[in-house]
Amino acid sequence: MIEAPTPAWIEPIRSAADAMAPWDLAIGMDGTPKGFRHAPAERERIAESLAAGHRIVAVSHAPARHVLPSLVARADIAIRTGHPTSAVIRDVIRDATGVEPGPTSNRLGDRLDFFDLVSAIRPRGRTSSASCPVS
Repeated sequence: MIEAPTPAWIEPIRSAADAMAPWDLAIGMDGTPKGFRHAPAERERIAESLAAGHRIVAVSHAPARHVLPSLVARADIAIRTGHPTSAVIRDVIRDATGVEPGPTSNRLGDRLDFFDLVSAIRPRGRTSSASCPVS
């Protein structure tokens, strides 16, 4: 079980988790109608995977509200990612652009969501090497 900081982080974290380990089922649940509470087929797929002892990773910004209670109860581990720290954002900017960013606000990660951060960082070779608002 992975708790994302906001709904915008669910799919990127689910995708990353899916790429890092051989999961039988990797799901993201944000409470929209496509989620399990409104989709009997999704609930059935999760229940069958649990019954078969399959490896499942579930990602949600509010697991208690949006993830099947039996999946939450059977989780071997629960990870709460939180927003990225200023240091993590600086490392990403440096790694992506090759430029050492200037000073950053300690609360930068709390103010910017996933897509804000991704769209603000231009990888090396682009016309603008670093355009992330870091102050």
